[in-house]
Amino acid sequence: MQNIFKHIRHFYETYATERNLYILVAVSLVIRVSFAVASNGSFNSAEDLKIAYNLVNSGEYVLHEHLGSTAMKSPLYPMSLACIIYMFGSVSELVIVIIQHIMIGCVPILIFRTAKKITDEKKSFFAAVLLLGHLSYFYYPNVIESTNLFIPLFALFIYQLVKSRESGGYIFLSIIAGFLVLLQPTVIPVLLMSAMFAYRGLGLSKIIQVVLIISLMQAPWIYRNYSTFDKFIPTKSPFWMNLYIGILPESQEEGTKSYLDASVIARIDSLKDAVNDVKMEKHYKEAFMSFWDTKSGLFPQKVLDHIKYYWYLPPRYIDHPDLSILAVRVLPNVILFVLLILGLKEAWKVNKSFTLLTLSILLYYTLIYSLTAAVNIRYKLDIEFLEIFIAMYALPYRDKVSE
Repeated sequence: MQNIFKHIRHFYETYATERNLYILVAVSLVIRVSFAVASNGSFNSAEDLKIAYNLVNSGEYVLHEHLGSTAMKSPLYPMSLACIIYMFGSVSELVIVIIQHIMIGCVPILIFRTAKKITDEKKSFFAAVLLLGHLSYFYYPNVIESTNLFIPLFALFIYQLVKSRESGGYIFLSIIAGFLVLLQPTVIPVLLMSAMFAYRGLGLSKIIQVVLIISLMQAPWIYRNYSTFDKFIPTKSPFWMNLYIGILPESQEEGTKSYLDASVIARIDSLKDAVNDVKMEKHYKEAFMSFWDTKSGLFPQKVLDHIKYYWYLPPRYIDHPDLSILAVRVLPNVILFVLLILGLKEAWKVNKSFTLLTLSILLYYTLIYSLTAAVNIRYKLDIEFLEIFIAMYALPYRDKVSE
């Protein structure tokens, strides 16, 4: 048995190289593109794609034409889709999915390069392979949704953040951060956490400049929203809507006690086709507060349930499991979580500050979605790859202490 482990270790040490990683990534990209083409246009999508088509067809940033302008979605992803639709026409959705597969497929290289700045090459290779073999990240680019742009951008941000502690590069870091805010506003507190992590490399004056650059990038969209809705909307409109969705029956497992009266839900449903998303916020607030005023004692249980949905599976998959969900979602998720636990002690020993940042981001997003609604797998996929930076320390390979 000892000889077997010795041969496995020798094989890994021989072939776990950056060059071989590029070969694996290239092979995976061929498989990804083939999978996208073979899907034959069967691509799910969210509101972003509809906004993008309206942008191309009418030049207006609207979701439902009869409701007028929208602030339902942050602008970066729908506008990016609109550019592709304008250029490629009838085959644009296939092009979008192929581009998404290429972007996600290259993220293991960013994972490797980021990890290599905080640990050795062998653990970095292991980190990249963990993402390459994660089937949720293989499948999800077939969905036309902003997560597929957020993941590569966020991975690039993390790489540039770690790099900035050594060599600066804060302007590029600022631009990436600005795009992230225009894509997903929940990232703003993460940027504040990152500023504390990068303080040693950047210093206060450069951090102030970073904030100014990010603010300037947001200014045109903030102005558009204020001039359109006569209201300060820094990124997108949904706030009370997200709290409301979290207490809907479909956001819980079957058999869970109802949080909302059927009459309240019926009233909201009747309004959604007549009132735009900005004005609907008032009605979502009223609906949520009707729950809070009468059933707030149930909220802690709701939060605990949604922590489970976030880290394991959303309720609809728990209620109706199948083998594809087991293979694509449950197994990769559970394996990565186990490795996270196994690697945590060593990660903390070797690099406290980066491990603390990683855990803080994971806990922050857990809090956000437990308070609102953890009803989609993609909410966890946004940041699940960060677990790899701790899980890689589960590899039984001697490492140097970086701090």
